[in-house]
Amino acid sequence: MESTADDESRAVQELIDRLIGQFPSVPPDSVQDIVNTCWQEFKGRPIRAFVPVLAERNARQHLRSKAPAD
Repeated sequence: MESTADDESRAVQELIDRLIGQFPSVPPDSVQDIVNTCWQEFKGRPIRAFVPVLAERNARQHLRSKAPAD
């Protein structure tokens, strides 16, 4: 099954919401920017099924570097 633009938009927003909850010390606008940047790294790639997983992994790496250590 091929994903649509609506499916991807929904997946991006779900990822943003989830990561905002998991990284409360990072401003929500920063989380959104990081997720969108990570998602765009896969723009134009023909196989879209793994984009959510790969973008989330990359976003988490960026967010861990921005979040203050506990």
